[in-house]
Amino acid sequence: AGNGRRGPHPGRPARPDHRLPGGHGRAAHHRGDGPALRLPGPRGHARLRPRLPYGGPAGGGVSAPAAAGVSGGKREAAVPARRGGGRRRGADDPGRVHGEPPRGRGLDLGFWNNRVNATVEYYQRYRTNLVTSAPSYLFPPSVGNDGSVPNINIGKIRFQGWDFSIKHLNTVGDFKYSVGVNLSVSNNKVLDYGDESAELPNLRRAGKPYLVWSLYEAAGLFQSYEEIANWPVDQDGMGNATLAPGDIKYVDQDGDKVLTSNDRVYVKNSSRPDLNYGISLSASWKGIYMSAQFQGVAGYNQKITELYTLESRSLQRFQDYHMTNTWTPENPGAEYPRLKFASSSDNNRKESTFWVKECDFLRLKALTIGYRFPSKWLKRAKISSLDVALQGGNLFTISSLHNMDPESLRGYPLSRTYGVTLNFGL
Repeated sequence: AGNGRRGPHPGRPARPDHRLPGGHGRAAHHRGDGPALRLPGPRGHARLRPRLPYGGPAGGGVSAPAAAGVSGGKREAAVPARRGGGRRRGADDPGRVHGEPPRGRGLDLGFWNNRVNATVEYYQRYRTNLVTSAPSYLFPPSVGNDGSVPNINIGKIRFQGWDFSIKHLNTVGDFKYSVGVNLSVSNNKVLDYGDESAELPNLRRAGKPYLVWSLYEAAGLFQSYEEIANWPVDQDGMGNATLAPGDIKYVDQDGDKVLTSNDRVYVKNSSRPDLNYGISLSASWKGIYMSAQFQGVAGYNQKITELYTLESRSLQRFQDYHMTNTWTPENPGAEYPRLKFASSSDNNRKESTFWVKECDFLRLKALTIGYRFPSKWLKRAKISSLDVALQGGNLFTISSLHNMDPESLRGYPLSRTYGVTLNFGL
């Protein structure tokens, strides 16, 4: 400690629980921490304590409820697994997910007589035998199964990520302050999906993320009828007779010049951000105090739902950008297709990469500014404590998504909140 006094366990920091991947807060088995190292420096001692590799008991499995791994169009598949043989799930197969226990390492750091403390942790886990529907090519119509396929328990996925936090606290005269930052990064990858040689390259799962969307690849907007006439892909099954300038054009993945489900591509489902971070600030000086909480995400994409975009045939959430940022001959560089009422099968309402928008943001979630009156001012009123504070929530947001809130995905922002609090003690 900065005052030179030593507690019953000098150099031992508070240790947060080890967690399983995904931040579920479940404690995992660990082998213990390494010895703390105290290094002298010009501003006091520095403290380093490694966290030795930890993990659960080997060979464990957990029950595997079906979870969507592929979404898009009418197709919904269970969690991804490798393609190939496997047994059908039945009474003798409880459908368990197996895998190596989570493994992780970490390091606790302390500097400047513990005025600066930091923690970094890394984890990695492999999961296998995930429950998924068997690929249709393994069960052609000649099998006589009427198009239905069994569930199988195979596949291998790697999950990995790291957490980092740092906090600085200090006092300079009457001024006290603290700054804290925390970051959490996670990613995953399908390592094995079996024999996919019969699949088109754009429909293969190995090497792609665990959660994906199955979408058509958009190639921009048509700018003229001449461009439509020369477009090599039949997008509407009618030689593009129903298309007009301002409609979305799509990429033909298999080269047959007709837009079919074989032209879909797997796109990373980033509705769960790759990076979550938070920033906390606080300060006080002679009774004046403040605190602020910031929240942010990165690597966060969403499919903008049709209820709030031009995909809806009735435009229930009509917004200014429907008029100002949609394609017209006078506005060919608009962000959105031409404005029209359309059925659910319309060209512009196909699930495509056109509607996947980057939604990264930084938001000021909470701000408090207050004043705590000195006790000597309150003696005559027989009040022991009194403070008054102004509070605000969702005061501003910086986002890469325009025209709608990146969390609610609505055409109007989250409500700002304001308040005044008065606390006193007798």
